Amino acid sequence: GTFRYELGNTSLKPELSLQGDAALNFHTAMISADVSVFYNYIDNFIYYRNFNNQSIYVEGEQFPVYRYIQGASNLRGLEFKFDIHPFDALHWENSISYVEGRNEIINEPLPFIPPLHIRNEITWTIPVKKNFRETYLTIGLDNYFKQDKIDQFETNTNGYNLLFAGMGTEVKLFKLDAAIYIIGENLLNEKYASHLSRLKDIGVFNQGRNITIGINIKFKNSI
Repeated sequence: GTFRYELGNTSLKPELSLQGDAALNFHTAMISADVSVFYNYIDNFIYYRNFNNQSIYVEGEQFPVYRYIQGASNLRGLEFKFDIHPFDALHWENSISYVEGRNEIINEPLPFIPPLHIRNEITWTIPVKKNFRETYLTIGLDNYFKQDKIDQFETNTNGYNLLFAGMGTEVKLFKLDAAIYIIGENLLNEKYASHLSRLKDIGVFNQGRNITIGINIKFKNSI
């Protein structure tokens, strides 16, 4: 199901990683903010790539050839989270995550690096009423930006936005604790392909509108 032909490399050397990171946190009664950054240098970083669009025919089908290689590389990025909660029942959560990878030997981007991602979510928690506990409503939007910092064999991935919403509650069900929920993802049925998808280059898109209804029952253990 990978739609690629991978060739190993018996001469690979062990990776050696050196990472540094820092974080700054700010919390008040109504606002929470967290920011963290990291830099990771990896000597002999192992990854795979396709050279000169090389392909091979297997049982009448053509597959791109990926070879495992390694080289001195670095990964760096940041994550920022911001939560506004004017009162306990309401939370407006925002987050930004960004990663950049680079091969220092050939001075080119590393393959399969996720794009800039921004997530915005509003959650309303309903006060406890009789047997219902932890009841909540949530709605949010995921923004994935265009990824054009790519390896030579990769293709650009356009940005896209995914709307999601959900609700859930915890109840007593036959004297057992149960969590009931319904979650809707990609509600606008956006036609998109993730940059990390193995199927993007053959024209297969990610999942469209998806509704999930579930119930989790916590059985008591007498042991």
